[in-house]
Amino acid sequence: MTASWPDRDFQLWWVGSHSTLRLQSNPVPDSDPPVTTRIEIEFGHVRALFIRPVAAGLTVSHATAAEGAELCGRYGLDPDWAGSVYLLRSADWEGFVVSSTPTWREAERKYYEPSLFTPGEEGPPPADLVTGSV
Repeated sequence: MTASWPDRDFQLWWVGSHSTLRLQSNPVPDSDPPVTTRIEIEFGHVRALFIRPVAAGLTVSHATAAEGAELCGRYGLDPDWAGSVYLLRSADWEGFVVSSTPTWREAERKYYEPSLFTPGEEGPPPADLVTGSV
């Protein structure tokens, strides 16, 4: 499966406990047209990554068996990880993350509001929450 946001800018937002990585695209209310949603992509159980901290547009896809094996071989990673490679493509770079299945969430959210992945601290999920996985 593939998830793609070609018109959104993402940045490395958070690296947390339990080997978690989060990429985030924040709202841009002053843009034309205004962007009012936040998109967060979370990768759990991260074993390896090769990314840049900023992406102009982003596509995330599960690598084929051959792509995963080639990247594991090229970077000296455990060959058993080949099935857990996710490709990241931006307008000006390509990278990858070795992790469990990434999930994403999008909803109306102001820049300073808590993460869409914060479990239960802010009450029920937003009514406009859209979710998916790669």
